[in-house]
Amino acid sequence: MDRRIPSRAAIAAAFLAAAAIMPAFARVAAAHVALGPLSIADAPAGGGSAEGAPRQVGYARTVDPLQTAQGVRRQLQWVRLPEGGAVAAVSVTSPGAAAVRAALRVGDLPPAATLRFSAPGDTGAREVGAEAVLAALARNRDAGESGAAARTYWSPIVAGDTIVIEVELPRGAEPGEVAFTTPLVSHLTAAPAGGGDSREARAVFTTDGASFACPGMLVGGARDGSRYFLTRERCVSTQAEASTMQAFWTVGGAAAQSGVGASLLYASTETDTAFLLLDSPPAEAARLARSVPDGSDPALEQWTGRAASAGAVIPAATFSVP
Repeated sequence: MDRRIPSRAAIAAAFLAAAAIMPAFARVAAAHVALGPLSIADAPAGGGSAEGAPRQVGYARTVDPLQTAQGVRRQLQWVRLPEGGAVAAVSVTSPGAAAVRAALRVGDLPPAATLRFSAPGDTGAREVGAEAVLAALARNRDAGESGAAARTYWSPIVAGDTIVIEVELPRGAEPGEVAFTTPLVSHLTAAPAGGGDSREARAVFTTDGASFACPGMLVGGARDGSRYFLTRERCVSTQAEASTMQAFWTVGGAAAQSGVGASLLYASTETDTAFLLLDSPPAEAARLARSVPDGSDPALEQWTGRAASAGAVIPAATFSVP
């Protein structure tokens, strides 16, 4: 069965305890939650034995102290900033993880707030505007999806066994306006990396804390640039899954990655195809993408050309995924 999630224009909103841990970018110490070692019960046998099947690379870890908004508030120690805002942070360690990502279920968050995700000691962090987080969750709802997965924002993937979550409020916003939980982290057993071909990506998506890797590629439209991503439907079949996706490449020995999230434009079980529009493509997107000149591929042109704005349906059996 073919399925298309409509109204691209409507969902393409603005996107983009224990010892303290102080990442280099932060202006506040992070309250620290340390989980126990990953147990066999936490890590059931992963998928991926069948050809093209998603390969499980991460396992759900429950974060008991952050299950409720009240529990998160107890951890966050707000510090006033000279410019009038406020900042607080919390970190979670999953021992032995090669990488970690955190779930956020948002009750209230000022749209002008900023979230930062990093490993301890990083000189930089992945910065995400609260407006983009709220837009991603709204996009899931607009696609008709509900349930815990649709209400969860998954952070960028951070290398190492500890993720620091920092929340910065602008002048005029108060800590009482912040209500979110971090009920889960995903414990990745291998750091994400691209495929052997520099144009082949590894797309990681997360469902209920379990993370999976699938092959994929960028395709570049002549008008809209290199934001379109092609992968398998068995990997990304819902908008909630697309909202968690982050893609990784290896280019000449150097790593490249997208931001978190994409709009699911089309999915087909018959062709095992999913076609997405990345919220934040990598800086190297133009040279990573397969070029699609006008008229060269009528199926892709329906999205990457002028017809994209009309929400055209892509004919089946046109694509192949590495």
